[in-house]
Amino acid sequence: MKNRRSRILALVGACILAMGTLTACGSEETNASTSQAQSSAQESSAAETTSSEAASTEAASTEASTETAALSGSIQMVGSTSMEKFANALIEAFMAENPDVNVTAEFVGSGAGIEAVTNGTADIGNSSRSLTDDEKAAGVVENIV
Repeated sequence: MKNRRSRILALVGACILAMGTLTACGSEETNASTSQAQSSAQESSAAETTSSEAASTEAASTEASTETAALSGSIQMVGSTSMEKFANALIEAFMAENPDVNVTAEFVGSGAGIEAVTNGTADIGNSSRSLTDDEKAAGVVENIV
C-alpha cells in the first residue's frame, strides 16, 4: 500500500510540475531559443519523473522514517474543459498528500487558461492546444504533457 501511495505521489508531483511549467510565465526569447528551452524542459521533466519514481521505489523499499518538508499555500488552475477529469484527479491526490496546499481549478476553456497565466491571475493555465506565436512572445512558456 505504501509503495502504491509513493508511486501515486511521484506521479502527481511530476504531473503538477509539468502542468505548472506548461504555461508558466518566462522571459521573452527568440523562437529558436524557445524551441531549445522546450526540448530541454521536456527532457528534464522526463528525467525528473524517472528520478522521482526511482526515489519513491527506494524510499518505499527501505521505509525511511525521514519526513519531507510540508508544502503550504495555494495554486490556481484555469483552463481547458477537456482536462477537467484529469486535473480534478490530480488535485484530489495532491491535496490528500499536502493538506496545507489549497488547489482550485476553473474549467473555462484553453484560451481563458492561457490568458489567466499571461495576466498573472492563475498559476497554471491548462490548454488542449498549442500556444500561438503571440502568446509565446508575451512570455508564456509551452510544455507539452
